[in-house]
Amino acid sequence: MIIDNSDSSDLSKPQMMLKMMLTRKTDFCNFFPHIIELADICQSMPVSNAWPERGASTIKRIKTRLRSSLKQDMIMTLMNVSINGPNTGDSQQVTEKAVKRWRSEKDRRKLPKQKPNNRTNESEGAQENVIEIQTVEAECQTDVTGDNQQELIRKK
Repeated sequence: MIIDNSDSSDLSKPQMMLKMMLTRKTDFCNFFPHIIELADICQSMPVSNAWPERGASTIKRIKTRLRSSLKQDMIMTLMNVSINGPNTGDSQQVTEKAVKRWRSEKDRRKLPKQKPNNRTNESEGAQENVIEIQTVEAECQTDVTGDNQQELIRKK
């Protein structure tokens, strides 16, 4: 059997062997059927966990508390753009073109700026009701006194 190594200079020896076995499935299938299946599985396994970790990090960035109701297809689309899309600096020209096109599609107007409310408070002279809130640590609120203490002793 002659092995052609011309295109596999960057492959390791096990990878070359797996590639050869899979390209010549018919030769090995009769003698080693389970080995061929194993070689097929090994070829499809990721070498490291960098890609799954990158995907998990991307999901964490995309699916925030405010975006928790996104559907699966939208999450997959946003992940694809986030992982495979251009860097934000590279997409500046595309963004500018999109904004120009959006503005040219329909006659749009800017909303007028609202003036600040200069009216005086009607109850300016009245005293405001102030509610004082006191916070206590949870540890301090678990005191056991009286009957509760006797019940806890009985349970032990």
